[in-house]
Amino acid sequence: MSAQPQPVARPVEKYLVRAEPDMLNLVYGLVMKNARDSTIPIETMSMAEFSQIYDHSLYYFWRDPNDVYVLVGLSQIDPQARQAEFGLISLVRQQGHAIAAFFALTRFAFRSMGMRRLWCRVNSDNTPCLAAITKAGALTQEGTLRQARFKDGQFLDQYQFSILASEVDKWGR
Repeated sequence: MSAQPQPVARPVEKYLVRAEPDMLNLVYGLVMKNARDSTIPIETMSMAEFSQIYDHSLYYFWRDPNDVYVLVGLSQIDPQARQAEFGLISLVRQQGHAIAAFFALTRFAFRSMGMRRLWCRVNSDNTPCLAAITKAGALTQEGTLRQARFKDGQFLDQYQFSILASEVDKWGR
């Protein structure tokens, strides 16, 4: 019996490696584990439905020297407008790993992929994410999508944030 081939991960930025197609099960498991904070109703999504999103998205693992992982991704990629939605899942909170992963992903998207604008939506009850966005200080809140998400029997607002490539130099990171 031959050994299973190990997924190959290619580094694209310091500590950032591409999640290859054969990592679908791992990514699906991480996403489902954290579906409660998602801005789309993925908690009931089958593997087949998720793989359709996965096939049209780019997922990366950010890993620091202490083996702390954060899953980051780009979806709804629009090559003509040079923009994409970004998201992340951090398994360790309040230690700055999500912010470091966010900066690695945005540097890569702007510098290597030629993106012009990245955006995200955050559920109004996702206080850890909102705190990280405030701490990072790099995103601009564009507006509120009122009652845009139905979760746990109630409607929630979502906040939309963005960052432009022209704002990258202001970070000092």
